[in-house]
Amino acid sequence: MSIRQIALELYQHEKMIASLRKNLKSAEPDKIESIQEELNKVTLERNKLREMLDAKKRS
Repeated sequence: MSIRQIALELYQHEKMIASLRKNLKSAEPDKIESIQEELNKVTLERNKLREMLDAKKRS
């Protein structure tokens, strides 16, 4: 995967995280847990993408 592709995916994940955090603030109590799980999942994926991007930049 090229640096550009990784950066684009990273940007999309950042947007998803921002949206999920916004939704979490106004979520009904019964939906909080599922939104939090999704937020955790997307955050982990974003972190992996950041590591990939950093590794590509260093090489």
